[in-house]
Amino acid sequence: MNGAKDIVLKQPIVVCPLDHAACKAEMEAIEQAARDAAHVNADNPRLPLARIIRSSDPNALSCLGVAIVGTAKRPLID
Repeated sequence: MNGAKDIVLKQPIVVCPLDHAACKAEMEAIEQAARDAAHVNADNPRLPLARIIRSSDPNALSCLGVAIVGTAKRPLID
């Protein structure tokens, strides 16, 4: 094994205590968790990320959860 540093391997190696299929499944779960965590507010995890809603946006009130009923603004119920 003294000359092991000279060995060149052209095949990718997966270093994981699980078999290849289980390791791949775990990596997919970790990637999905990272995508889901991108939508979490770091200051308060229970709140969604802040968004900017412009007053000129035609759907601004619905983004805020408000609908105009007659002349009054009421909570929007889905």
